[in-house]
Amino acid sequence: MSTLPISIVIPAKNEIANLPRLIRSLASQTVRPLEIILADAGSTDGTRELAAKAGIKVVEGGLPGVGRNRGAAAAKGAIYLFLDADVVLSSENFLARAYSQFEARGLDIASVAIMPLEGRVIDEVFHRIYNRYVRALGRRLPHTAGACLMVRADLFKKVGGFREDLHFCEDMDFGIRASSLGNFGFLRGVAILTGMRRFLHDGYLTTAKNYLRAETYIILHRPIRAEEFEYDLEYKSPRRRRVLNLRRVKSSKNRVQ
Repeated sequence: MSTLPISIVIPAKNEIANLPRLIRSLASQTVRPLEIILADAGSTDGTRELAAKAGIKVVEGGLPGVGRNRGAAAAKGAIYLFLDADVVLSSENFLARAYSQFEARGLDIASVAIMPLEGRVIDEVFHRIYNRYVRALGRRLPHTAGACLMVRADLFKKVGGFREDLHFCEDMDFGIRASSLGNFGFLRGVAILTGMRRFLHDGYLTTAKNYLRAETYIILHRPIRAEEFEYDLEYKSPRRRRVLNLRRVKSSKNRVQ
């Protein structure tokens, strides 16, 4: 099995319920990344131990931009692939296809389509609208979701990584800055599947409101301050948390092929 010059960086805190799914997804790939790094933000549920047992390098991290920056600082690959701990790659050829297209198109930073892991109609409709919207904007207003973001290491270092003073849309801020210095694009034929815990925790209306407000702020070049948004990075309240239905993963994968 061939090895790609990709360092996968996963920021995480208390992700014992989700990380095994991502680990299995990475282990099933037809090619290997150079390394996988977990930037842990003080987990107390066994996340660190699980990652280390799976052969993943564990470094001290933070949320959200801090963890990505700490993971990148320990990375050796020529390309960084940032993934959230609650995502699943859409196919066993994800890494091979993403890398091949990234190089063939001469990209320096890239994002992918995002689809819901669960099979609810409202989730699928929301994500399809989002994917069409961000692709239509393209390079005019690059949308780079931190859940899956590929960037060349030299470009990452050139822009100084993620801003650690931002706690909302720090991934899009990074994408805008990086795209001004490098070639940005959306990868075709690959996607990630992500859980809907943010929507379930904060509520669909609150989450949609936060995203719409943040989008307006970015368009108007206004700073995004965490205190202005109803946003809990650690999902501390169990009020709306639900266990993801893993039986829907297969059907979700079929929707993005």
